[in-house]
Amino acid sequence: MTLPRSVNHNVGWPRPSQIHAYFESLSRALGILQRRILIERADDDESPFFGMTEARAAEEIRRLRTELECQATLFLTASFEAVFRQDLMFRARKRPRDRVSKSLNRQFGKRNMEEIRFEEILDAWKQEIGGAESIGSLKQLVLLRHWLAHGRYWRQKSGLHRPDPYDAWARGTAALSVVPILAEVDYAPP
Repeated sequence: MTLPRSVNHNVGWPRPSQIHAYFESLSRALGILQRRILIERADDDESPFFGMTEARAAEEIRRLRTELECQATLFLTASFEAVFRQDLMFRARKRPRDRVSKSLNRQFGKRNMEEIRFEEILDAWKQEIGGAESIGSLKQLVLLRHWLAHGRYWRQKSGLHRPDPYDAWARGTAALSVVPILAEVDYAPP
């Protein structure tokens, strides 16, 4: 397996637990903003909510919350992908002798890491250890992530009704609970 040359190991990638905490913080901040709007929208002419009716301001907060949920779902899914990729790179570098590592190295050993689709990695895990429900659930989330990441201009076909960071967290952690990750990667909640 060819490891990416462009990886800057001095820059940390955001762990799922960090993204989860980020989402929780911004959700709380939106709640505070919503309460403040009732006071500010009539008094502060520099507020983006100045002059809005209460209903219009509430709609704007709902729009902000929806966008936050889309972003957090996208980021969480990408971060869970990074956990799986970090593990695959670890197995390629360290060459552990367990059955799963040998199989993954046989399957992906000659390929450039950047050319391996995440879905292929998930399929390999499903073939090696089972966990079809958990892995399939994460693959469904990956379809939603593709839709979010590439502009949302086509009909969303993941089968999920809407981006939901709590659902993304549950799906990602469920998949990781059935996969024996060897790389030292923190994905647990803070």
